[in-house]
Amino acid sequence: MSLQDASPYFAYFDLNRKNRACLPASPIEASKIRRAFPLRPFISVCHCRVESKEAESAAVMNWRTALAMFATLSASVVLADDFKTINGKEYKNATVNRVEPDGIVLETKSGISKVYFIELPKDAQKRFGYDTDKIEAEQAAERAAARAAEEKRVEEQKAAQQERAKKRGKIESKIESTVSVERQITDELVHDITWSMTLSPRDLSFIHFIGSFSPTKLSFSNPEDAADVLAKFVEWDETARRNNAEPFRKKINDQCTFEFKHGERGGFSELECYGKAPSGAFSGWFSRDDIDKLNQLLKQLPEAKAELASKIAKAQKEEALFK
Repeated sequence: MSLQDASPYFAYFDLNRKNRACLPASPIEASKIRRAFPLRPFISVCHCRVESKEAESAAVMNWRTALAMFATLSASVVLADDFKTINGKEYKNATVNRVEPDGIVLETKSGISKVYFIELPKDAQKRFGYDTDKIEAEQAAERAAARAAEEKRVEEQKAAQQERAKKRGKIESKIESTVSVERQITDELVHDITWSMTLSPRDLSFIHFIGSFSPTKLSFSNPEDAADVLAKFVEWDETARRNNAEPFRKKINDQCTFEFKHGERGGFSELECYGKAPSGAFSGWFSRDDIDKLNQLLKQLPEAKAELASKIAKAQKEEALFK
């Protein structure tokens, strides 16, 4: 038979025999062979020549290569294994479907399950490239960076708050020194005798003016303290007069001292006051008549507070306009 008349041959590997053969195959025979081996992916067709022993040798070599590839691929894809988590759960005869960044997807007879690396023993983790020490170090570095960023943000926020408070303090200090509300009473007979009440953001003060003499001043950081002191003076004065008490001195608070005296027309009282300066310098005294005038002024305190609040709001608005 010449090479031109040679019929095609079907080269195959018989898994049940040790020998390999190159047999003639008509289209019908070839179809039968394909149906006999539908799941064997590495069967190949070649055109062999009866007279060519070199073609037979080449076919055998191709089969060896194909078989090696098949064995390698089967081992890497189809190989099943048993997996056991650190909690004792087992996956028998499981095939790794795919590997994900945080775990592996296993395929078993019961279905598909995902097992996270943190559920697997150390050796299984390393087998699939999951290094817990490295990951923990990276996570620790990330946490440290996040803490540092948060601390920096907090420090910047505190610095900004302090700066705003500093600016606000300057504004408030300026307003405190410039904004105030004053009320005044003048003696009906002697017009150069006056009693005034001045309310500012810092304090409430009373001043008694008598002509060219040095004024007497009484100040309170808390306006409510003023009401308590004046009320206590009136209470003690009336009690001392009613009971014709012997002369005595008694402190109302650290700043004010009540003193009851006897005079030509009977007993009378004075309120001796001292300034708020560290030296505690003497500021003067107020008589019962002075205290009555101060109580009259104190009745106007609610109205004075409302007026002061309006002035402060206006001053703050103006300050904001002309920064």
